[in-house]
Amino acid sequence: MAAPTVAGFDGWLSKKLLQINPDVDLEVFVSYIRSIVESEENVEEATDALDGILGEIVEGEDTASHCGDIISKWQELTQKDTAEANAKGEESFDAKMSDIIKNQKSVKAAKTELTSEEKKRKEAILAQYSAVDGDSGDEDQGKGDIGNQEADLAQNLNTLKLDEVERVKREKMKAEYEQKKARDKEDREKQARKAQERKETEKKRTQKGEKRR
Repeated sequence: MAAPTVAGFDGWLSKKLLQINPDVDLEVFVSYIRSIVESEENVEEATDALDGILGEIVEGEDTASHCGDIISKWQELTQKDTAEANAKGEESFDAKMSDIIKNQKSVKAAKTELTSEEKKRKEAILAQYSAVDGDSGDEDQGKGDIGNQEADLAQNLNTLKLDEVERVKREKMKAEYEQKKARDKEDREKQARKAQERKETEKKRTQKGEKRR
């Protein structure tokens, strides 16, 4: 997740936890709670996980409202960052496309003007042979200008290609993150099951011991 979201959420969460319990260890609980809301997409699962953590902080209070506040705040910040990122991406792409279209029109206009100018020069050559040297210099200059404009257009197109490569990289990183998140969730579920199994085994052992007595 983007740094602005993490920083904003951590600051807000620190204040909230201190209001709930002034003695809370922020270094431990802030990062732990953030890891839950980052990895859990299901609201019910996130609420259950948060409820267990907040139970260690809250004394004699209902944790449900606090869980709801934390999840809502995280969703608010992430949605805001996503909207801003999309808006910036669209504006950047539109601006680049606009520049490319303008350059294309400029190149076409320059070629049209050059064609008209060439006709005039030919007429001038027929009328006065001595004007050839001066006109030739102007013609070379015109072709040079068009060459520069075409080079600029090619550069703009290359920039768009690079942007597309970066977008693909970001999508790949996002996919890898989603896969990691799924693995982490699966690991947590396995650990929870093992803990429950150990608890049940210990309970059965205790019950057997009591029966023997």
